[in-house]
Amino acid sequence: MKTLKKIGKYITIGFVSLLIMSLIIGIIWGEKPVESGQKIEYQIISERDSSITGRKRISIHILSKQVTDFETRAIVVMQAAQDLYKRTSCQVCTATLEISKALSQKGYYLSNAIFINDKKGNSGEQKSKRWNVSSSAISPPTTKEINIIESVMIRSGDTTEKEKIQETARKLKVTKSYINQLILRIVFAEKKSFIFKKRVEP
Repeated sequence: MKTLKKIGKYITIGFVSLLIMSLIIGIIWGEKPVESGQKIEYQIISERDSSITGRKRISIHILSKQVTDFETRAIVVMQAAQDLYKRTSCQVCTATLEISKALSQKGYYLSNAIFINDKKGNSGEQKSKRWNVSSSAISPPTTKEINIIESVMIRSGDTTEKEKIQETARKLKVTKSYINQLILRIVFAEKKSFIFKKRVEP
């Protein structure tokens, strides 16, 4: 009887240890489940229809003040892609979270989700995943940082990036090195695939 109790005790300890390890690994690798009930507010700033014959493809660009990290940025674009699918029944639904409205559709974004319900790719003749989601884990840019980036990245005429950096640094009394580091951290932030354990369907 005592032996059985000991075995039971060891099994319980082993199970608890395994559970704790699983939680730790999940946190480290960003594989926490997506909570389907978690709603995040966002604003659509533009919508584009790039449909071809027999394939409805729509993309939206959004902003959200509620997202601050890797996971919430991924969740909001997935939510936006789902909402787009429900609203338009598009076969390829793309949602992109932008840094700002001024920097929208310039390739500088915080997260992106592509939802293809039939898993037939962009053309309808390919094999693809239902979801393709990527996100960045940078700390939220401040208004000042966004203004600096917009000043440098949005140029007119023949003005070069180098000239805009020099001009912005002089005007705002910051170093060129600071601006360069800001651009690398925010504009060219690394995007990683978002892995989720629960199925997220429209």
